[in-house]
Amino acid sequence: MSYIDVQIKKSCWNLMDSYGEICVCCECCSPDKKTRYMSRISCLEEWIRMKESFSDWSDDPYWKDVQKKNIKKDIRMWKRQLRYYKKKLNEIK
Repeated sequence: MSYIDVQIKKSCWNLMDSYGEICVCCECCSPDKKTRYMSRISCLEEWIRMKESFSDWSDDPYWKDVQKKNIKKDIRMWKRQLRYYKKKLNEIK
């Protein structure tokens, strides 16, 4: 569960939810590696779910194609990060 707290840290990892402004206390910047990796995994899984269920498609075929390409790239990037953090988490367990 996240809530609005204070200004983000300079090293904020979760700019998607914080909008680069307000710390949402997601623990993605936690000094504890296990907590940090678990939080990042949780965020990535949620972002992927959001993109996979996207339904606000443009009526214009060109822009709909752009949306599809961007969503595909986002999902690919986040899945790559997800594999990385799951691997890092397994290394410290």
